[in-house]
Amino acid sequence: MRRDDGAILAHLNNAGVDFVVIGGWAVIAHGYVRATRDVDVLVADAPAVRRQVTEALTALAATRLGGTVVTAGLVMPDQG
Repeated sequence: MRRDDGAILAHLNNAGVDFVVIGGWAVIAHGYVRATRDVDVLVADAPAVRRQVTEALTALAATRLGGTVVTAGLVMPDQG
């Protein structure tokens, strides 16, 4: 399956996630040439935000690194 960075950002937005694009795409948005193969986003570390991110990833049928599909019941671990 081909990844669509725009769809990822749209789903985060639709789920009500407040986020900031960082990394290569942020550099490109500021007018600099930069090769990148991913999109990096920064979100608040709060239980409500983790639920919103899970909702967005579920809608995308996203998978974790090990191949496990992200589902609504997935518990995102605390990062603090």
